[in-house]
Amino acid sequence: VHLVNQADEWGVAYDAMGHATGAMGTDVFTNGEGQWLVVGNFADEPDNLYWRRPGDAFFMELAAARGLGALTRQVLTFGTLFVDLNLDGQPELVQVNGHVENEIHRVSSQQTYAQPPQVFSYCEGCGKQWRLTDSLQDKRWVGRGLATGDFNRDGRPDLVVTQVARPAIILINQTYQSGRALAVRLEGLATNRTAIGARVEVWHQGKPLATRRQVPVRGYYSQSSPELIFGIPLSIETVTIKVLWPDGSKSTQTVTLSRERTGIRLWHPKRSGKLAQQS
Repeated sequence: VHLVNQADEWGVAYDAMGHATGAMGTDVFTNGEGQWLVVGNFADEPDNLYWRRPGDAFFMELAAARGLGALTRQVLTFGTLFVDLNLDGQPELVQVNGHVENEIHRVSSQQTYAQPPQVFSYCEGCGKQWRLTDSLQDKRWVGRGLATGDFNRDGRPDLVVTQVARPAIILINQTYQSGRALAVRLEGLATNRTAIGARVEVWHQGKPLATRRQVPVRGYYSQSSPELIFGIPLSIETVTIKVLWPDGSKSTQTVTLSRERTGIRLWHPKRSGKLAQQS
């Protein structure tokens, strides 16, 4: 095994001022505009939001320019996830917060142990800003882990939050569904059943809509469902799924979408006799 640290070369080792941060949770999202990488940080340190264009190696730090700087500075962030809660094709950014000192308010009147979670939505027509929504702002949690999965099988991704010495929280997503849900489940080889490391791309009329990686952990010490959920605009009825499997094999499947949720199970090409199953 040979591992090389490329954080400096890619521009993600430090914040926009060149300072190291108390990084905790992190997540990645890729679409036709490029790749986004978010990092949740310690109290009094805003999130880092890195972005790079398709084909570029170097990321730019855009947290302050895109509206996340001031809104994330006070909280101490652990779990972070890009999740398409309304299935419009553009994910929201969800993060859970909570301090590590249960009496921090005695030291700093601006800080609390339990803190509000945050849900940010991306506004294309507002200068490409991430805006804080009203969702969950009345809650106070000692947030740590954050995971996602479609628990009630309605197509909308739900959330699980873990806390310190407090009960876990299950959030059933009741957001208005403004797109179609495409749920992709990969069946890999015996040595890698869930195809960790695979790249799944969804295309329409020769253009990429979104890309997901099958990864074992997202956010902060959290494993989300291996089922990959894509939000597809209602105007699109047919998509093509392209999979690059961990061993380099490739497969392609065209899918006709239902109005709400379309589930598709894709098998590794080397698993002879296994065909894609749609539900």
